[in-house]
Amino acid sequence: MFKKLVDAIDRQAWLDSLGDAIQQSIGKAFQSSGRIGKETQNLLNGTWLGHALHPALSDVPIGAWTTSIFLDMVENGDHSLAKASDRAILLGLLASVPASLSGLTDWQHLIDKPKRVGLMHGLLNLSSTALYSLSLVLRSQGHRGAGKLLSTVGYATVIASSYLGGELVMEYHSGVNWVGTLEEPKDFKPVIEESKLEDNTPVCVTVDSVPLMLVRWQGNIYALANTCPHLGGPLCEGEFDSGIITCPWHGSKFDVTDGSIIDGPTAYPAKRFQTRISNGQVEVRLAEI
Repeated sequence: MFKKLVDAIDRQAWLDSLGDAIQQSIGKAFQSSGRIGKETQNLLNGTWLGHALHPALSDVPIGAWTTSIFLDMVENGDHSLAKASDRAILLGLLASVPASLSGLTDWQHLIDKPKRVGLMHGLLNLSSTALYSLSLVLRSQGHRGAGKLLSTVGYATVIASSYLGGELVMEYHSGVNWVGTLEEPKDFKPVIEESKLEDNTPVCVTVDSVPLMLVRWQGNIYALANTCPHLGGPLCEGEFDSGIITCPWHGSKFDVTDGSIIDGPTAYPAKRFQTRISNGQVEVRLAEI
């Protein structure tokens, strides 16, 4: 049933035009702010954390509103429990702001079906926030029954939105490390003749079905997984300058010597491989951590 719901969302053409407009606005907002905008984007992506930030932030409003639902069920006229429930709603509303901002920052790079599903996820979150806001107003005016009803509908909306958020992660790999499970090759294997590598020119090779990016720089040969850990872009097609490779899709930058992050939006470093020269062949294996 839920898969059919996701497929129905994917068929909504109006989500494309709305999504394109919102994504363009987000991109322009970050770009127009220069380096401050870029640093803000890295902050919201979780580049500094080494992990996507949105999942951690989204737990707070969900947890707060779950607490409120429970307190509403057991308060039975207890003023202190009613007050605690209202405060939990307020906490959830406050926490939803950074959670939404980080989610939008991640979502701006999605395309096709993930973009449409992600937009519906965001619209449901916006609806639940509106319902909880109105619930809090009604509660403050003494209309607790109506306030509880709205918060219950709001919580059901949050659950539906959470399912779509899980779909984005589990089915479309949004916010995950695209090369996190890569474990091959463990032994050195030849991939290309050394003579075919030109200085400062990335090339793509494949070993054990794993695409790699190789580059010769300052007399050394470096190898990274060709798949950008952010959303799977081909690193070998990106710009290489002074030891830094830039993903051609979304601009994540990596140090080719160790795969470390120079700039986001990625929250994960590139997977590094060891290299050596044997009988005129460049050989590689997965680097030991």
